[in-house]
Amino acid sequence: MSLITGLLLLFTVKSNAQHIQQDATFLGTFKYSKKKQPDSILVWTYPNANFWDSSVDYKAKVNHDGTFSFTIPALGKPLFFVIKVPQSGSVETLGWFSLAWYAEPGDNIHIAITETTGDDNLLFTGKGAAKYNFITALQKVKDNFTSLYTELKASDSPADVQQKLDKMTRLIKTNMQKKQQLIDSSGMQISPSMRKLIAYQFARYDSEWGDFINDGYRVVSKNRPEAQQILKAGFKQTFFDTEQEKDTISLLSPGHFSGLLRHYKTEALLKGSGKGADLRTFYELLKDHTSQPEIRERLVSQFLMDGKALQYITRYDPITYDSLVMDASPLLTSKLGKEIMAKKTKLAKGRPFYDADFTDLEGNIFSTSALKGKVFIIDLWGTGCSGCAQFHHLFETEVWPELKDQQEFKFLSVNTDRDRKRWMESLNSGIYTSKAYLNVFTGLRTGLLDHSLSKYYEVNAAPFVLLVDKQHRIVAKLTGYFTSKELLRLINGAIAENRLWNIIPNDISPKTDHK
Repeated sequence: MSLITGLLLLFTVKSNAQHIQQDATFLGTFKYSKKKQPDSILVWTYPNANFWDSSVDYKAKVNHDGTFSFTIPALGKPLFFVIKVPQSGSVETLGWFSLAWYAEPGDNIHIAITETTGDDNLLFTGKGAAKYNFITALQKVKDNFTSLYTELKASDSPADVQQKLDKMTRLIKTNMQKKQQLIDSSGMQISPSMRKLIAYQFARYDSEWGDFINDGYRVVSKNRPEAQQILKAGFKQTFFDTEQEKDTISLLSPGHFSGLLRHYKTEALLKGSGKGADLRTFYELLKDHTSQPEIRERLVSQFLMDGKALQYITRYDPITYDSLVMDASPLLTSKLGKEIMAKKTKLAKGRPFYDADFTDLEGNIFSTSALKGKVFIIDLWGTGCSGCAQFHHLFETEVWPELKDQQEFKFLSVNTDRDRKRWMESLNSGIYTSKAYLNVFTGLRTGLLDHSLSKYYEVNAAPFVLLVDKQHRIVAKLTGYFTSKELLRLINGAIAENRLWNIIPNDISPKTDHK
């Protein structure tokens, strides 16, 4: 064999080895003496490293002796995941609320879970364990940090604002040094690329800094220009390291891109009047973050798909938003990017609403086509969904009183539980819906994901809320981050816009599959 042939063969073997997929296996033990041992655990994995796509989930039985096991199959790259414990109809994160991990191909891990007076203590052993214990150590330091700083208040004087800002600056510098020390001492058992990825995802003090400035600026914004200037000056000494943003390992970190989103939201806020961030300014800042095409696409995707992107926006306008969606189109060139564009196009202002059938309280079929001629909100929710409960509370207490006597408006509340008894219990509780609304049910066999409306709009999480006009066209997709004033402005605008409408155009609705 020639030297060249041998080198080519060696290169081929190494290249193929990089693409070999391996399982990650886990064996755990609950060592509880007082706390009730769970019957099972849930493992939520995020193959696309974001929180808007559906997670791939696994369930493992916990045996009488406290042991459990699960396997994450066929990994070719690091995978972000969390472990959840079912508790009385809801789920709680195992260990600290914000703790998650990365599984790698070939991991063979044992998890020992012992109870303490606070959060459970988790110890990892086995192949790959150093990475898990490193993440745990980082998060312990971060949890301690969040208990030390003092949030800004509306009553704070400029001197108070400066004092709290200086304290926050010192805390962040100290904790960033601790983070770096942990990274430097993590040893050869963790690869350099994994150390980078963990640094992107966990203990992000730069994001904490931006959140502190953002929250404080909005709180002290009323009649306190001096305090505003102090916060603007403070934000300029950002702890954000823009030199890292060309490193594509960050694409595997959902926390990194949500942090970037919040950082540029704060920058847009500081450029504005103080009441909120201008949507177009926010988008342009994100788009100009980097010229690296994959990172830029991922960041623009975060803007389009993260519900929090529209939080604290000054006067949200669906037409402006749709123009930004179209501007983003050339940047979204990957398969996932093109899927996002297709989904967003269906939800653009003026697009026909997809008619669907549901089951009403009497067991009869209710079709959304019956609402033609009305402005209406359709809200898909499920029991146990905290975001659903929050949206309902806001709407019922601050919006519904202004609209309940409005004959041109209806609220269609759609339960997705697959369990009629559970639906009735939730309806009677008043936590997720009101008896004053039109209450319907997706059905025993469909639930959220399998209903035709969910499939058409690719809904994979609740709440999913749309505002539809009298002509059965989309006005806007709503989120729980809209204020009551914004919701009322959009709804009343849709009612006023359609007051002169009296003829339904033919063939404006997409093909509907009623089953």
